[in-house]
Amino acid sequence: MIAYKKHLELIGYQPSTIYSLLYVAKEYLDYTAQKPCLMTDYLIYLSQRKNKNNPTKALSKAQLNMHIYGLKKYFIYLERVENKILTDSFLSYKITQKPIIYLTLEEVKQLFEATKYNTRWQERDQAILACLYHLGLRVGEACNLKLEDINLETNIVHIKTSKTGFARQLPIPANATIILKNYLEINEIQPNEYFLQGIKKQLNKQVIGRILRSLKAKTTIKKRIYAICYATASPPNF
Repeated sequence: MIAYKKHLELIGYQPSTIYSLLYVAKEYLDYTAQKPCLMTDYLIYLSQRKNKNNPTKALSKAQLNMHIYGLKKYFIYLERVENKILTDSFLSYKITQKPIIYLTLEEVKQLFEATKYNTRWQERDQAILACLYHLGLRVGEACNLKLEDINLETNIVHIKTSKTGFARQLPIPANATIILKNYLEINEIQPNEYFLQGIKKQLNKQVIGRILRSLKAKTTIKKRIYAICYATASPPNF
């Protein structure tokens, strides 16, 4: 597990993702060490295993998908990094995805309007929405964004590490540029500091999730809003 953990860190996975992937791999190894079985049998075990946080319920489809995704990652690591030949793996199993429910442009506009109810954090909350909806960043990418990664002269943001492990550059739309500049005008942030900050400096996924839920409560939006951000299909122009 130590070598696998270092591998995940090396390719740039977020700490929370690394924790989940290690948890999935360890449970598989512990189970098969006591009861060797085929992957089909292990999948049956997972589908019947009780939720450890709520023993009255079985694992949800989302949790099963998380296990399958984590095991695929682990077996890919074994084959490509450890050069192990596997005769049986989860690689043939497909993950069943729920359909993505996008927010409409009007709903995103409502979220931006809702930031006006908290004048202390209005510019910060608008900057969060700009990162998620205008730039299309994953919430982890938004949390780890530093001021030095944002160039408001060339309107380019540089994402150094992402869930996929690859760096990339993104254009900043004109409307997002205005929002980010307004945020920086009232916040003294150093180039090496995290861009999105609260009372305790860097924001994390949980805090951003609470902010989104708080903004939603001030709108007429009925859809569930996740911190991972179900953005609109095209950037809103406001």
